[in-house]
Parts: sequence; C-alpha cells; structure tokens
Amino acid sequence: MKLLGVLLTVGACLEIGLSMVSSVKKRIESMSCFIIALDAIRADVVFRKTPVRSMIQEACDATRGPVRSFFQLAGSKMDSGMTFHVAVQECSEALKNTGLSQDEQAKIMKALSIVGKYSQQEQADKLKGFIADLEEDKRRLGTMIEKNGRLYAALGLTSGIILAMAVI
Repeated sequence: MKLLGVLLTVGACLEIGLSMVSSVKKRIESMSCFIIALDAIRADVVFRKTPVRSMIQEACDATRGPVRSFFQLAGSKMDSGMTFHVAVQECSEALKNTGLSQDEQAKIMKALSIVGKYSQQEQADKLKGFIADLEEDKRRLGTMIEKNGRLYAALGLTSGIILAMAVI
C-alpha cells in the first residue's frame, strides 16, 4: 500500500512539472496565432483597406484554438451591432482561455485598440511594433522552454521522490 502511495505521489509531482511545460507551450501557440492574426489585420489595413469586420473574419480564418474563439466571439458581437472596440473589450475575458499572461493579454488588447483609430500607415506601423514585441516574447519563451523544460520535469520528479521518502 505504501508503494502505491509513493508511486502516486511521485507521479503527481512529475505531472505538476510537466504541466508547467505544457502551459508555456500553450502560451507560445497562442502568441503564434495572435502574431498571424495581427499580421493579417496589418496587411488588410495597408493593402486592401477592407472594413474592420472583414479583417476580423480573416484573422479568425487564419488562427485556431482559443485565439480563433476570441475572434469568432468578437465577430459575433460586431454582427449584433457593437463597434469593433466595444466588441474586443467585451471579449477580453476570452483572452484568459489562451493561456497568455496578463502582460501579454494587455499587449494584445492594446494592439487591437489601435485598429481603425489612426491613419493607415500609423496603424500599420503600430501593429508592426506589437507584432515584433510578441515575436520577441515568443522567442524568449521558446528559449526558456528549451533550457528549462527538462528541469521542470526533473524538479517535479525529485520533489515527488523527496515527498514520498518523507511520508514513508
């Protein structure tokens, strides 16, 4: 019975370490999707000059997962009569499902807040800056996961073994 308890403790702690790795990977995936979406919006602003609702649909089509759900929700709120900026603010809770940190969520909201407010060139320049910031954050997280991914799993396993030894 004690052996079963030890194995469960070690397994649970290992899972905690692996879930830390998984959450960072989810953040990287969400950042990638937002980078794609913001770049699609930037390209629309510069080259096609389409209405904002069409830009949101293109961003939705270019993404997947929770980021796609965010843009779908914003689009449906716009279809019900809300302006883009109000719809995005109303959808801010949906950003929590993306796994992004609060700082990263704030960057996304700030990037989306400039759409339709400035001249086309200013919008494109500001979006390009936000995209560069997100790409840097994504690169930093990728480096962190490469360096620390195994460390998280090993720490989880080690803490599980230590906890199991203390219990025995």
